[in-house]
Amino acid sequence: MSRSPQQHLLDRAIMRALLDSRSGTLPERMLTDKLAIALEPAPLRSELDEALRHADAEYRVVSVDTTYGMVWSLTDSGRAWAKGQRL
Repeated sequence: MSRSPQQHLLDRAIMRALLDSRSGTLPERMLTDKLAIALEPAPLRSELDEALRHADAEYRVVSVDTTYGMVWSLTDSGRAWAKGQRL
């Protein structure tokens, strides 16, 4: 399914935020905060949830539910996608 320009922008912003972290891993709260700063207007919670589900379905990211909440990490596939996007 084709992504809208706004969805693609959010996909790229998620990957950029994860790439900018040292480990390629961010707690969901920190990821949400970074996206609110990077994108104007800040994405809605439903838009973020959809983008993360999409990235997860494409094997670009994985999540782990910890006692501190969800933590999102880039996969090798996600790194390759980001490189192809020239992020």
